[in-house]
Formats: sequence, structure tokens, C-alpha cells
Amino acid sequence: MGDKVTGEIDWNRRYKLMKIHSGGHVVDFAMYLLGYSPAPLMPFKGDHGKKPFIQYTGTIEKEIRQELEGKANELITKNLKITWSFMPLDELTKEAIYIQPGLPTNKPLRKITLEGVGSVADGGTQVGSTGEVGKIGITAIESQAGTTKVSYLVL
Repeated sequence: MGDKVTGEIDWNRRYKLMKIHSGGHVVDFAMYLLGYSPAPLMPFKGDHGKKPFIQYTGTIEKEIRQELEGKANELITKNLKITWSFMPLDELTKEAIYIQPGLPTNKPLRKITLEGVGSVADGGTQVGSTGEVGKIGITAIESQAGTTKVSYLVL
């Protein structure tokens, strides 16, 4: 106890993961702007690792891959500012586009905001603007058992 510890951040890896995570939010904000989220598709899970995806409850019957990819890359091209802050759940509920189920109520929550679009709850690290993400590719949209999985890549 009381030992001094030093560490080193692999900045290139961290920055890559930040871009992938922010890219997932760009995809989700694009879903919102296209009118697919939070209804009929409500986001409930995301993974921003080697095979990034966003999982939604609900399905849609038409093919939206190209439309979604186009809107996400439009947001990238606009180089919109991404900001964050902490706030209690009751305040976040008033400001957010949607509230994911199961968020803690006993501590401040992190809110990210995409300039000119809106805010959502978030727990990960983000880049400062959409332009930092790079181009987004939507690799697959799969619907089954009442859920839709949007897989994407940051190119």
C-alpha cells in the first residue's frame, strides 16, 4: 500500500478506440436524424471494439444501409463539435434524445452532445469533433427476433 506506480498510455491505440466509439455515436445520431431512432429502433447496446456495432430493439422493413452510411458521413464532413458534461439522471432525461434503460440513479451521468443534433447518455471517451472520426462504413444491418444490429467500421 502506498507504492508509487507509473504507467504509459498507448496513445495511438487509445485514439483509435476513441474514434471507433465516437463513430458509433455518429451512426446513432444519423439514425435519429433519419427518423429511425428512438422509434421504431431504440438503442440498447453497443460494442466499440474489433467488430463495432449498435444493437437496437425493434426492426424496420426497408434497406437503409446506404442511406445510413451517407447520413453518418455527412455528419463527419460537417466536422461537428462533440462535447460532454456530467449531470443527474433527472436533468439528463429532460435534455437527451432518449434514455437507455438501467442507467444508475445514484450518481451523475455523462452526457455527450453533438453540435446542432442533440444529446445522449454515454460512458466512454470521445474525440472532439466528427471530422476526427474519419469515414464510416456500414458493413451490415441485420434484423432478427425483434432486434436490429448495425455493424460499422471507421475507415
